[in-house]
Amino acid sequence: MLLLGTTLAAVSTAALALNLWVPSWACRLWLCPESVQLSEARRLMLAGTPEGVRQAVVLYRSLVRRNPSSPYRWCDLAEAHLAARDPDQARAAFAQAERAGPGIPQTLLRAASFYLRQGAYQDALPRMSRILALTPAYDGLIFSYYDKMGIDFSDVLRVGIPAEARPAQSYFQYLLSNASAQQSTQAWEWLGSLGFQSGELAGAFASRLIRDGQASRALTVWAAYVGPGEEGYPLRNLIYNGDFERPVLSSPFDWRITPAGGAAASLEQYGGNCGRQCLHIEFRGTDNLTYEHVSQLVFVKPGRYRFQANLRAESITTDQGVGFRIRDYENPSRLDWTTERLLGSTGWRRVEVEFPVSPPARLLAVQVFREPSWKFDNQISGSVWIDCVRLEPVTP
Repeated sequence: MLLLGTTLAAVSTAALALNLWVPSWACRLWLCPESVQLSEARRLMLAGTPEGVRQAVVLYRSLVRRNPSSPYRWCDLAEAHLAARDPDQARAAFAQAERAGPGIPQTLLRAASFYLRQGAYQDALPRMSRILALTPAYDGLIFSYYDKMGIDFSDVLRVGIPAEARPAQSYFQYLLSNASAQQSTQAWEWLGSLGFQSGELAGAFASRLIRDGQASRALTVWAAYVGPGEEGYPLRNLIYNGDFERPVLSSPFDWRITPAGGAAASLEQYGGNCGRQCLHIEFRGTDNLTYEHVSQLVFVKPGRYRFQANLRAESITTDQGVGFRIRDYENPSRLDWTTERLLGSTGWRRVEVEFPVSPPARLLAVQVFREPSWKFDNQISGSVWIDCVRLEPVTP
């Protein structure tokens, strides 16, 4: 017995130090370290033979007895039971794993995967929802599972997504790229019922609807979210935030300000003509710009419209000044109008243009505009301030 004990101890120590193979029977008698026992159990599981799986179950039971508070070992045992075609024992082991680690996403994910394989979606959904509440790390994986599960979309919203802002908004963003417009609309209304709608999401949803050819619906969604503005948006004035008093949101129906080489655009406080704020664009004298880097989309019906804006200029150089251009967003050749463009230095001054809109025009792009100059001295410098932007239907 002394010789046998000495031999087994030597084998166990060598295996731990050199990662050598240890007989399964030695590990079942706890005559090898836990790490070696775990490696042997995993080797048997990978082999996949019925006898190997049976031995793996025995080893994992031993590991659980060694460390009954480890949710990972209970999950290992559960998956071994499942491989041995004993789902009832697997379910019991996963229940123990969740009791040992109720707030561990990896434990919940392994349990949810088990229920998915069993077709028990009513058990998988709450666990996946808890994972989403705990961490964003598995958002994409879980959302893609929902796509493949074939369950009612209402059940996903009701059970599979926690009623918390972060995961709910993350799922809506996922749907905008991966779901139908009908599902996105249903999810948008669901977000509203929870109070989780945001300007960023409203803008993203409007962009999705525009891509789907639903420009009118896009405006309805956006206008319902932002509410009526003091300037009469969107009935009397089709320009949103035309006085630049509100923070700019990421939406096709708000001002889109993109960087441009040789120019910088920003909101400026205390310099407005209609209120406190206005838009300030500074040209640095380094480029001959085609400037169209501040724009907004508007939805229009056939009719006649009047556009106007107030501008102030200071030391605008070259022969090409700054004004506005209104174009058909989908086909600029159908409609393209420009206002007067300011040069030099002027006080606040109104520029305007009146034009008709005929079918099939639906979306117009309203742009701050400057054409490139063909003169030798063509690098524009100076500043322009913009405020009080309006687009109104002209009543007969």
